[in-house]
Amino acid sequence: MIATARKINGAEFLSQHPALQFQIELADRYVDVIGEGVDMAICIGALADSTLIARPLDELKRVICGSPAYLARAGTPQQPDELLQHACLRYGREGQNGWELQVGGKRKLLAVQGPMVSNSGEVLRDAALQPGDLVTVLEPFHPPSLALNAVYPQHRQRSEVNRQFLNYLQARLLA
Repeated sequence: MIATARKINGAEFLSQHPALQFQIELADRYVDVIGEGVDMAICIGALADSTLIARPLDELKRVICGSPAYLARAGTPQQPDELLQHACLRYGREGQNGWELQVGGKRKLLAVQGPMVSNSGEVLRDAALQPGDLVTVLEPFHPPSLALNAVYPQHRQRSEVNRQFLNYLQARLLA
């Protein structure tokens, strides 16, 4: 998500479309697009069945990582089960049950524990950062990718702002 978010620049979009007026709200929560009067939402993960139009934008690859300082203190895990001995940071409601990983071509839920669960990827990234960048561990045992979709109500499919922003998103994410 972080790499994808960095590809999207509201100032760049605005400079390309100075006549458009739009509002951007960021929320790591379920948004009732119709009930809240939202023209378009960018959603991460599986979509619930609905009457909304969904346009796939990208696939977000996830990794297991840690700061060099943490890994030096706690040790670098070599197998997924070793994560049970680590202080893991967990994302959202799904994270409360642990982490789902690809192990031997199958999905496996590990009941990892740790000091924090958050619905904000940025908060978790900042909590993981210590001196030095994050480094990837357990690469062969990655979590499943998440879908990134733009969703909007059927009555907004001819919206000029939606059309232009969707075109912008697709071009930037393919770059």
